[in-house]
Amino acid sequence: MNIQLKITTGIPVIVRSFSLLEDNLGYAFAGKYESVFCPNQGISENRFDEFLTALKTVYSSVLKPDALLYRIRRKLINTDDQMAALVMGVEGRNLGEVLMPMIAGVGFSRNFHPCPPRIDTDKGLLRIIFGLGTRAVERVGNDYPRKHEYRCSNPAF
Repeated sequence: MNIQLKITTGIPVIVRSFSLLEDNLGYAFAGKYESVFCPNQGISENRFDEFLTALKTVYSSVLKPDALLYRIRRKLINTDDQMAALVMGVEGRNLGEVLMPMIAGVGFSRNFHPCPPRIDTDKGLLRIIFGLGTRAVERVGNDYPRKHEYRCSNPAF
């Protein structure tokens, strides 16, 4: 792991959860487990310690009260929720000394929002936002989805 962090010096990373329950149709686990932003700056030992702390935070987030209550309410508390950690480089533009991610999002294999009949809900849904992506998962207040239907000319999609 230390070799990988040396290679990505200066490139921030996000350590994210990926569990079997998060990818299970019918359960909205988005935002229940932690994602941790690592600036990946400074001396190698500090970057490695931050990375290990991020990994521990992500893995231990299966025990967060919010996640446990969600699993209890859906009778999934005894389900073996196997988890992996994804390490993703943060892409964006440098504006001075600040890295600004331009776009982020969350993809869903099925669209559960009420839609007009012409929209096939089995085609999925993308929630795309500008910036780092926290609003794609952690919506607040009167934040609401805006529906835009886009068609791809390639029938394979």
